[in-house]
Amino acid sequence: MKISLSCLKDYIPVNIETDELVKSLTNVGLEVDSTRNIYEYLKPFKVAKILKIEPHPDADKLSLCDVKIENDKILKVVCGASNIKEGMKVPIALPGDTMPDGQKLKKSKIRGIKSEGMLLSAKELALSDDSSGILVLNDEAEIGSSINETLNLSDTLIEIDLTPNRADCLSIIGIAREVGALQDKKVEYPKIKIDEKEGEIDNLTSVEVLDELCPRYCAKLIFDITVKESPEWLKKKLLSLDLKPINNIVDITNFVMMEMGQPLHAYDYDLLEENRIVVKRACDKEKFTTLDEKTRELNDDMLMICDGKKSIGIAGVMGGLNTEINDKTKRVLLESAYFNPASIRKTSKKLSIHTEASHRIEREVDPEITLKALYRATEMIEKLGEGKTITGHIDSRTKTIKGNKEIVLNIDYITKILGLSVTLNEVKKHLESIEFKVEKISDNQIKVTIPSFRTDIVKPIDLVEEVARLSGYDKIPTSFPTITLNAIYSEKNLYLKNQIKNILIGYGFTETINYSFINKDFQDKLNLPDDDERRNIIEIANPLKEEQSVMRTSLLPGIFYSIKNNISNSRNNLKLFETGKVFFKTNEEMPKEKEYLVFLLTGSQNNNVWYDKNREFDFYDIKGALDSFLKALFIKPEFKKVKSEESYYLRHTHSAFIFVNDKLIGKIGEVKSETLKKFEIKQKTYIAEIDLSTLLTLITFKRQDSPISKYPSIARDITLISDKKMPVNDILKYIESLNENLIEDVAIIDVYEGKPIPEGKKSISIRIIYRSYEKSLKDKAINKLHTHLTTKLIKEIKVDLPPE
Repeated sequence: MKISLSCLKDYIPVNIETDELVKSLTNVGLEVDSTRNIYEYLKPFKVAKILKIEPHPDADKLSLCDVKIENDKILKVVCGASNIKEGMKVPIALPGDTMPDGQKLKKSKIRGIKSEGMLLSAKELALSDDSSGILVLNDEAEIGSSINETLNLSDTLIEIDLTPNRADCLSIIGIAREVGALQDKKVEYPKIKIDEKEGEIDNLTSVEVLDELCPRYCAKLIFDITVKESPEWLKKKLLSLDLKPINNIVDITNFVMMEMGQPLHAYDYDLLEENRIVVKRACDKEKFTTLDEKTRELNDDMLMICDGKKSIGIAGVMGGLNTEINDKTKRVLLESAYFNPASIRKTSKKLSIHTEASHRIEREVDPEITLKALYRATEMIEKLGEGKTITGHIDSRTKTIKGNKEIVLNIDYITKILGLSVTLNEVKKHLESIEFKVEKISDNQIKVTIPSFRTDIVKPIDLVEEVARLSGYDKIPTSFPTITLNAIYSEKNLYLKNQIKNILIGYGFTETINYSFINKDFQDKLNLPDDDERRNIIEIANPLKEEQSVMRTSLLPGIFYSIKNNISNSRNNLKLFETGKVFFKTNEEMPKEKEYLVFLLTGSQNNNVWYDKNREFDFYDIKGALDSFLKALFIKPEFKKVKSEESYYLRHTHSAFIFVNDKLIGKIGEVKSETLKKFEIKQKTYIAEIDLSTLLTLITFKRQDSPISKYPSIARDITLISDKKMPVNDILKYIESLNENLIEDVAIIDVYEGKPIPEGKKSISIRIIYRSYEKSLKDKAINKLHTHLTTKLIKEIKVDLPPE
């Protein structure tokens, strides 16, 4: 809220210095952001006297002026204004001066003639919109003096950073009320007196409110007005409030809004079809041109002010160009209304229009000031617009607005909350200073009637806050609460999740964190079937943007977005992981939540060293990372091939389901190129997607500890020929199932397809490590065991030895 010191003094005497006033306002919760001299910018501009005027030799509409600025210093100035005369005193800007619009005036030649300055109009001085000629100063103005001193323009603008609940202070009177409480003085409210002599309003217009989003709509008619420039005192007041004067009618509505906090709007009565008002919602996709000459598309949630046939204003936000007050306007319908704050807030945000009116209405204006503000503006139009007020007013209500609330307050309760000892009389004095009505019930209780302008006061605790700020926050004693300390133990799953993150970070992965809100189109990008659980999305009621319109049911869209952003910044080699919740819509009030873990590889092993070459990541890199990750958790996984119809976004030939103890915990594989293309990723990507909620239940950290053998190991290799479709894991599982004590480790060292291996077959080379914890092994015994093992494999697994 911006308010000038001069405007404030019209309603309350201010007997303290500006610095002290700023400090006091901040202490009562109205934080002052800044103060500035409103007219400080005029200081560089001086008073000059035109001594001589000659025509410009190369331009009919330009004149050459000899101008005296100080100490008999004469300058040559080129001027295009038609109202200049010899002997006239005018404002001048010299080269190097900063103009009100921020530009610096430079030396220039105009049609070949050097101009040593610039004579200024009221518009160029940012004092009004009048650009018809140079601003003429009084003959008494002293040559060389500053314009702000000459025009007696000196005022302080105070900018207050209000919290959203203090809508009552979005007006001059509201701030004056707070200043009055600081000085123990009462606000001097404007006395309103109008002269109603013409006709009857009910015979000339009507108001029909068709929606409860407008609980109250008031209207007055003023005829035979003259639209013209506002008087200097009104323009000066608006400028001191950082508002731009337009014309007397519009300026009055703006001034009353700033004075009383109630937005108003004036319509040209003769431009209203059927000379009546209808308040209703807009049609969906309706086009409407507002006062700023922009055409906007509306929807059927937006409340509109209409006449008998068309829309004429967006309720509480901005009026329409089709009924704008103009120089030909003779009859005015004046609007003062109370609109639903939430509705106006949504409309303002949707249309990206933020006005002084919408700013106030969406914070909830005083519901009882509607008619008073209407009469205040009517009185001013009567005087400054020379209008005739039509008898009566319209006050249309669709529902009853809650009246003044009554709250019973216990004095001991205040002491308990604040730790500050206060008496009933002190509390009564503080609350009455801001126009609350206080009635004593007992020695320890009062009944407080809340005025309509304090819509934020609803509970006793709100009154405690009022007492605190008016008493002075600095008077509340410092104290420390008594706290019983109990040992806090880390929740098990939190510990496990931290361990999981540490393991992945140790393997060189980087954690990424994305929003839980994603774009609705992710379902189709991932090629999810219609019955997939991940299509049970929860839509956001008021999304910030389309890309964040639904709650995620998968971590993949977010981490794919991270890949895209990194690649866009030339970071092509990535090892990323993310953990987080996903949300599924259910028939219950709350969604179903599950936690997932995704980690991925894309790009290459970027070693950047001369002795090693870069190698692109492949499926076995992500599988190796998964194996190592689960091994660190003392979990042994099993893999089953993904069927084509279940692959969705993974290549079914390069993907697998992950099982632990026969429980499905996720998928691993290469992402399809067509899926990556939809996310604008152009390089191969490999992912492991794990149901973290399930995995956490499987982690036990039971170590399979064994002593280190002091005896050497013996390695034996075996090469087998198997069917091409046989999983290599079947061979490893069979060897493990034999429970042979001397087998320490089994590993695949080579898989080969092609000549001389028969078609449809593959060659698998396996290395078995034998070791004893009791003695050194002999080759003869190991050879016998190895031959026995080979025979069993050929018989049970249906594999062959390679041809000799």
